[in-house]
Amino acid sequence: MTAVDVLDLLLAVSTLLTKDTSNFAAREGMTPARLHLLWELAAEGATQPHLLAGRLGVAARTVTGLVDHLVESGHVARAPHPEDRRSTLVILTPQGEAFAERLRQMRANLARQLCETMPDNRVGALREDLEVVLSRLQRLLDA
Repeated sequence: MTAVDVLDLLLAVSTLLTKDTSNFAAREGMTPARLHLLWELAAEGATQPHLLAGRLGVAARTVTGLVDHLVESGHVARAPHPEDRRSTLVILTPQGEAFAERLRQMRANLARQLCETMPDNRVGALREDLEVVLSRLQRLLDA
């Protein structure tokens, strides 16, 4: 197997994961971008919109639109920043928390299904190899 074969496999995995995410988002009446924002909030907690934009890799204006839609759907709310009166925080509502928990459970189930027949040492080795690939790809894109 060549490095190109490995890249082709990584691209195929990426494509299928993207398709799975898009299908889930569509079933939930969301977009992948809204899911990503909810996932970030669930991981980091209440966050200022400009910080969300940085983590999502999008413009602040884009985050404003995403948050507007998620406020309408009841998944997030805007709250005053406790230390900076000029700023707001985006927070998960109870509905958003419940949705984020469903996302965590689905992620855990998929991970288990993908790795259930692999011995622990192979899962660990795969993780280490993917971390190397990810690190190298991040460096190439940052250059």
